Amino acid sequence: MPLPVHDRGYPHPELLAETDWLASRLSDPTVRVVDARSDENYATGHIPGAVHLSGFSLGGLRAGPEMPEPEAFAQLVGSLGIDEHTPVVVYDQGQSQMAGMTAWAFLYYGHPDLRYLDGGLTKWTAEGLPLSSDPPAHEPRTFAARPMAGVFCSLEQAKAAVDDDDAIFWDVRSLGEFEGDHAGLESSAAARAPAGSDPPGVDRALRCQRGDLEACRRDHHPPGGERDHTGGRRRHQLRRRCARVSRRSS
Repeated sequence: MPLPVHDRGYPHPELLAETDWLASRLSDPTVRVVDARSDENYATGHIPGAVHLSGFSLGGLRAGPEMPEPEAFAQLVGSLGIDEHTPVVVYDQGQSQMAGMTAWAFLYYGHPDLRYLDGGLTKWTAEGLPLSSDPPAHEPRTFAARPMAGVFCSLEQAKAAVDDDDAIFWDVRSLGEFEGDHAGLESSAAARAPAGSDPPGVDRALRCQRGDLEACRRDHHPPGGERDHTGGRRRHQLRRRCARVSRRSS
């Protein structure tokens, strides 16, 4: 049996919702559940009352790497019965990027009360909790979108940051996607370098991918002040979205 969220030592356990917590609030009209899976998966069965919103396309608003206009996002989520005062719980199957992308979109547009369902739908169904195929009916609300500039890194910002000593590119995809062995949700086959041709610095980049943040910091900010940029360029080539996750003290 997994440890309760608050016993795992997470710095922000309030960002995760336990399945039993959500199950006890399914009839609460002030809470909105968002299913971030595909249209087909949502139609076959979802958590009762859940609305559908995929983080990759944002209901068709997002077709490229940039985020849609705040007014378009506000109109979309408002039609789902969500405003900035509505507690939102996002989920997917539990082992994909869908819920994370959807949750991130809400954070980017300034939603202050967001939770990610711990274990996703896999844990929910394993515990025998209910599913529904009925479409929910929620009264539309007015969402006030306030984009958080520090949350999103545009393609142009990423290009400008490639040689910035104060920026680290962190590829959060699977190791197979990072190495070009697995296409994932966005094909990276075209970005894969020929076997044996990885530039110096990729080994350092892999340590960031595997979560060894201290090694990552040492590699990119060695004591002597020199820094290898090739790993950063490699990750930039493989992923156009980035996150500025570390700032070196001046």
